[in-house]
Amino acid sequence: MKVATDVNQRTWQHLIGLFLFGILTFLVSYVTGKNLKLARILQGEAEVVIKDGRILEKNLEKFHYTIDELHHLLRKKDVFNIDDVKYGILETTGEISVIKVSHKNNVTLEDLNMLGSQDDIKAEVIVTGNIIYENLAKRNLTAQWLIDQLKMYGISDVRQVFYANLDDDNKLYVDKYTDNVKEN
Repeated sequence: MKVATDVNQRTWQHLIGLFLFGILTFLVSYVTGKNLKLARILQGEAEVVIKDGRILEKNLEKFHYTIDELHHLLRKKDVFNIDDVKYGILETTGEISVIKVSHKNNVTLEDLNMLGSQDDIKAEVIVTGNIIYENLAKRNLTAQWLIDQLKMYGISDVRQVFYANLDDDNKLYVDKYTDNVKEN
């Protein structure tokens, strides 16, 4: 059996393997950057694994994570009680994003005897120039509504938009491919 470290193989065979691996990596990266559906198939999607302090076991199993691994990730986010989590989203990178219940945020409003408003998950409506119709439908909105909103931002074509999302009040956040940000 030959392995990659076999000294009897010629150097050019190793170089060809490295070259082919590089090309394959580039092609997958390029294609997934252009095709959202294919990107979701190859890279997966983030999953909500905690909602309102309850673990969604089926979603956790999709990542083959144990409860111990979940607790480890939560501790890294300074969360020691699952009840403190409004949403826990397991990212495709293996990290977790946490939205805490409003009264448990660091330097909490509870400490100040104040009530706050609850953050919620934003709905992606455009990713890399592609409209996410499913998320619009969940909010009873249409693509035409979105296009009309984009026109107010001076955007005539959805393909000009890198990313856009909606908050709970359907306020649109838009990031165009061409940003007018000066780098230092």
